[in-house]
Amino acid sequence: MNERRCYNCAAIGHLANACPNEAYCSYCNINGNSRRDCESFKQDQENQGYSKHGPEIIEGRQETKLDAHSDTHSVCDNDTFSESGKNDTTDTLNVLIGASNCTRLGETDENLLNASKSGANFENFTQILDIAVQKTDSFKVDKVAICLGTNDISKHKDDSDQINLLVTKAVAQVKSAYPESHVGLCSIIPRKGNSAQINRLNQSATSVNKFIRKLCAREDNVDYVDLEKLFYKNGTIIRSMFDKADNSGVHINTEGAQKYKQKT
Repeated sequence: MNERRCYNCAAIGHLANACPNEAYCSYCNINGNSRRDCESFKQDQENQGYSKHGPEIIEGRQETKLDAHSDTHSVCDNDTFSESGKNDTTDTLNVLIGASNCTRLGETDENLLNASKSGANFENFTQILDIAVQKTDSFKVDKVAICLGTNDISKHKDDSDQINLLVTKAVAQVKSAYPESHVGLCSIIPRKGNSAQINRLNQSATSVNKFIRKLCAREDNVDYVDLEKLFYKNGTIIRSMFDKADNSGVHINTEGAQKYKQKT
């Protein structure tokens, strides 16, 4: 059985909240800060993330024609992210980072830290991740699920290349903050509605989801969590899973929230 490693001094046998030693970075071998706070480590991880996935980002920008939904949804996704490989120890947590739909999940497992925030997007991901890291400092984090993108689609619309860059950066940041954890990257769900504007936004979401799937296939310990297909039936959006009072077509209702919880 693996013993826990302290993220403050890199020693094995105790947690950071009970660390008696001076902070030590196992990456740059310097006392005074942990690897989690090491700027060199963060920068190197971020640079690796961009360089490794440059071809996919360019490919995502060049894709102007989308496959039919029936083809898009034929790709098999992974099993429910939070249910596989659970650790029974009480000081182990899973982390969920999402936006408003993830705040609608209601009561969740006691070992899940829901760090979601209404209005969150990949552009302000660093701030949300920092809060999650602070709240989980004394715990072992088994899995981290990222369920963002809807608000980025609203802002960037057809500029899927910009969103792809932000997604790539977010994954690198999570792997830096939680190097021993498994990551689940959720696809962006569609919006309810048939207007030209909503159809355009849904096309952008589908394009970004293609990139997310490829990113997950190339990254170690990163799984693609297909939320998108839960909201389609025979290529048609299941309107009954969305909030009837929400004119934006973005927010899910109780039924939709249950589908979310099954996967995340």
